[in-house]
Amino acid sequence: MQRQALSFLRGLGNRLRVQSDEAVLRTPRFARELNPEPLQEFQEAVVHPRQADAESSEAASNRPGERVQEEKPSTSYDLPDLRADVEQQRYPVSALLVLKQRGLLNLEPEYQRGFVWDITASSRLVETILLGLPVPEVWVHEQADGRLDIVDGKQRITSLLSYLDGIFPRNQQTFALEGLETLVRLNGKAKEDLSKSEQSSLAEYPLSLRILAQTSGSRAVFEIYKRINSGGENLNDQQARKAAFWSPYMRMLNKLAEYPLMKKVRGSDTTDDEQETDRELILRFYAMAGHMPEYKMPLSSFLNDEADRGITLDEGQLQERSGLFKKALHNVVSVFGDASFQKDDGSAKLEPSLWDTLMTAYARYEPEQLEGKGEALREDFRKVLKHKDFKLRLSASNLMQRQELYEKRLAAIVGKVARRKQLVEQAA
Repeated sequence: MQRQALSFLRGLGNRLRVQSDEAVLRTPRFARELNPEPLQEFQEAVVHPRQADAESSEAASNRPGERVQEEKPSTSYDLPDLRADVEQQRYPVSALLVLKQRGLLNLEPEYQRGFVWDITASSRLVETILLGLPVPEVWVHEQADGRLDIVDGKQRITSLLSYLDGIFPRNQQTFALEGLETLVRLNGKAKEDLSKSEQSSLAEYPLSLRILAQTSGSRAVFEIYKRINSGGENLNDQQARKAAFWSPYMRMLNKLAEYPLMKKVRGSDTTDDEQETDRELILRFYAMAGHMPEYKMPLSSFLNDEADRGITLDEGQLQERSGLFKKALHNVVSVFGDASFQKDDGSAKLEPSLWDTLMTAYARYEPEQLEGKGEALREDFRKVLKHKDFKLRLSASNLMQRQELYEKRLAAIVGKVARRKQLVEQAA
């Protein structure tokens, strides 16, 4: 399947023509060879050029009112230590429908939010196209298996392809247009109720597509995901990271975010964690536990490195990491209870710096080592929070100073309690 989506689009792109007076794209190979079932009714609108070679293309470009749509060269965006290869081209909506039917266009990546537009918003997009108005470009990301994952434009593409398919995805009912304010006469009409020319206008509407090549580095993909979202709000770091570094490791973070003890610590109001805060906290734990001495600001780059390392982990390694997280969290909660990761100021808010310190420190112990020591550990931690060297800042020096201070005190308390218990047992 590798690169099948791009091969299809490039083959199609080499033969596309735009007729300026009707904006109809002629797709000879699409019509002659692919001929997908759902698009048979649009064949009348597809004009076959006499030849598909370069000579015929040159002749076509000299006809009045017609020009050849040439494939634009790839564009490379150079970012600091990053490289992203992007191709740009225009393709008919019908071509994207074929890719979706063949499983080569993925509109439901695991890391993407679902389809949220209502039928009125989707209908007005259809109206926009029928009016011949421009639609924002769509971004897709080429995957290792050759599929194209939607990056930006999911709501638009899903709306258009669903209307061509005839079913609105949110209720699985017939997709009939609603809420149109200009083409009012089309309200209540499904695709098959439109005229042939209107159906053709939809199927052959040229969408601008930007393809982020699979050869682009994950860090470049991360930066692009953060910047191009057109849904109204830009993605935060973890939302972009989940998409750019998607792997079984990221899937594991999703599962751990639903771990009952994690949900208890974070509170019931974070069940639907759209901001990915819980997943970023879990990723922080792994990054700090394994690579704290290597930490340097900014935190986002440090977490990107951890996400990148996680791509290569096998199933056994993922299970070990999952167990380590659960053990560390259980240990902290067994000592601090509902006040876990909170400052001693009455605030019930989780403090990320305390999350780093406590999770990393308590991951080193087995639960039985902490039994009966909760009171001593809590009392000492209240003193630690007031210590002049325990600063809740995220610079590399403060981070290591804070961690070393607390881990020494933790080890001393656990050791003292253990020795005291042994002495009592021996005396008895």
